[in-house]
Amino acid sequence: MTTKSPEKSKTAKTSWWERLMETSEDAEAGSNFLKKLLWGGAILCVIVAGWLFFQKSSHSKAEANAQILAHALALLPDQAPPEFEGLLPHPRFPQISLSRYHYLVTSMQNNQRSRLWGALSDHENAKKYVGEAESAIEELNDNASRFQGSDDEWLFKNALQQLHWFAGINTIETAARKAHLQKQLEILADMIPTFKNHVVLGLHPDPAKPDKNVMELWEDAAKAELKFLDTHKGPPTLEPDPGLKVTLTLENDGQVAFVLYSRVAPKTVANFIANIRDGVYDGTAVYGVDKARGALLMGDPFTRLAPDRPFIWDKADSGYAVPGELNPLLKPKKGRLFMARKGAASHPFHFGILTKDPDNPAFSETVFGEVTEGLDLLIPWLDTEVHDEVGLTNTFLPRVRLGIKSVVVEGNIAYPGDDSWKPHVKIPEVPEATPAEEKFMEAIKPSEEEPKKEGDAKEGDSEEDAPAPKKDG
Repeated sequence: MTTKSPEKSKTAKTSWWERLMETSEDAEAGSNFLKKLLWGGAILCVIVAGWLFFQKSSHSKAEANAQILAHALALLPDQAPPEFEGLLPHPRFPQISLSRYHYLVTSMQNNQRSRLWGALSDHENAKKYVGEAESAIEELNDNASRFQGSDDEWLFKNALQQLHWFAGINTIETAARKAHLQKQLEILADMIPTFKNHVVLGLHPDPAKPDKNVMELWEDAAKAELKFLDTHKGPPTLEPDPGLKVTLTLENDGQVAFVLYSRVAPKTVANFIANIRDGVYDGTAVYGVDKARGALLMGDPFTRLAPDRPFIWDKADSGYAVPGELNPLLKPKKGRLFMARKGAASHPFHFGILTKDPDNPAFSETVFGEVTEGLDLLIPWLDTEVHDEVGLTNTFLPRVRLGIKSVVVEGNIAYPGDDSWKPHVKIPEVPEATPAEEKFMEAIKPSEEEPKKEGDAKEGDSEEDAPAPKKDG
């Protein structure tokens, strides 16, 4: 019988114990590792939850900010102030190229909000608009801290300064009008150094004014309006210019007399007078009969320079625009003169006369004068038939010539505007005929004589050979 030595038993016992202890240590290490893993996971969950909460909070804040701004922007008509000559600075489109922005600001007039300005056609509408604008201004000011230092700060301030502008020029009371414009200048003074290099606000939109960015153009507009208020001791009033007498003589020698509202639309009146004195309207004709609005459209030099090419009668343009001067004081109505639109501004030549009150109160053209005598001579012209040939862009083109012999003006403007804009008359050259024009001229050419009926004298027959007419009875 074999017996184990004491040394062997001791070694075996020690090894077993050590193995047990090692197993316990491994379990403890595994437990510690699991605890660390659980703690790490818990911390990670807290971090993720905090991040999600922050994102949700930021998203909610961004949504709230967007709603506040949307309320303000909805009250801004797509209409440039007088100094912009048709280019529209607007607080939208923050991340776009400069060329794209330039295109958008000149093409946004198709937006429905461009009609808002024309809808402010009387004191009640204007008063309601001012109230809504002032409410939006208060809401923006109450939430100013939300926008400070954010990506939307420039949008916030630009919306605020524009609201002050539009509220100001629609306010009749001089003190309130001035207060809005002065507040606008304060906001702009803070914006100009802060956002001078902004992708949109720092843009120079008008090639004729390369030293002015958008904010500085707004600043000029506000200063010009304040200067007007100081010069004339109040806002524009519906008072005809006492220094002007305008007479339009028709081809049948009938005469139509106008008064002009230079205190309401000084730039438009100055441009109209410059055109008259440069002979733009002498010998022209009506190029459009807008039966729906009751408007006779005239003033296109091509009706004189190309009298036999009616296809281009609405296309004469000098390449510039007259600053828009829409005003709720001058509501469109029967007998009033207006300038045709060109983008956000007015056409340099084309004007119209309303022969009836328009059905639609939304009128986006600048009204600047009124017929005092001779409107009854023009009203029958509204019944003139218009061309309906396919492809004609001027859908108001009359089928007969409605001629104007001359337009003359006596006197000088008693209430001239500021010198920030001057009319620059330039009559364009008549372009070469296009295939579309040639096709139109062919379509309206008088038809040839009808073929002779049976029994009529044949070609070459003498009068003696022709059958004698039957006698009565």
